[in-house]
Amino acid sequence: MKLQQLVTEYVFSRAKVEETVLKLVKGLDTGLVYYEYDAKTIKVFTSDTFKCRLEGMKKGDTVLHKHREIVGTVLSEEPFPMCGSLCIRVDFDGSIDAYNCEFFM
Repeated sequence: MKLQQLVTEYVFSRAKVEETVLKLVKGLDTGLVYYEYDAKTIKVFTSDTFKCRLEGMKKGDTVLHKHREIVGTVLSEEPFPMCGSLCIRVDFDGSIDAYNCEFFM
């Protein structure tokens, strides 16, 4: 895991932080594990291994629920940011919810 730390000139909105983080991760060609921000500082935790695993979490792919031991189908076109992490929508036997991608690692 690697840490990228950014310091901005002014305080970004949540949406601007999210946009900046996604551009950074795409530019570095790595996977976003988590990000956090406070005032003008943005910390982005990335992983190349995580990127490889994220590629298997697109619409139609299947994932295993670790605790219930059931297989679900990914409904999201691709992982999306929520609360600092990448998440996916999954259908487990008709129960649809958003799950942190890390849950399926």
